[in-house]
Amino acid sequence: MKKQKISIQMITMLAILTALTIIIERLLSIRLPFIAISFQFIPIVICAILFGPIYTAIMCLASDMIGFFLFPMGSFFPGFSLLAIITGLTYGFFLYKDKYLKTKNLLLASFIVNFVVNAALGTFWLYIIMGRSILAYIPMRIVKAIVMFFLELAVIKFIISKGYIKNSLQQI
Repeated sequence: MKKQKISIQMITMLAILTALTIIIERLLSIRLPFIAISFQFIPIVICAILFGPIYTAIMCLASDMIGFFLFPMGSFFPGFSLLAIITGLTYGFFLYKDKYLKTKNLLLASFIVNFVVNAALGTFWLYIIMGRSILAYIPMRIVKAIVMFFLELAVIKFIISKGYIKNSLQQI
């Protein structure tokens, strides 16, 4: 992977994507006791396509930390910050630059994030925090993972088909 040169334009774009992630996750998501439905994946995927896994992981960590301190929801648990990093690395690894055009990469990235990271590892962190009571929510979390998997695929394919990301890649 070629090392990117950090520019003011890149820092500005990362800051905007971080802010969008925070706003979508903390203010515009649907929150139930153990499930949150959100479109925060959109700026994360855009960051992954444009900047790759390392910058996307940093952006996800920054949005998680800043979002927690600006809009706290419960107590801080570092496991969820780790989930943010893994999410950024996963999307960045599978979708960076021209890899996003391959449906296989999009399917793998979305599957790993929704089922492995969010459904499995996220439920495990909730189990550590809440205890055995979380086990009753596993079916609901699996249903959420299935819904979000197909929703992400549809939304990302729509964004890619419009050509906005291809235009941005040429400018950066």
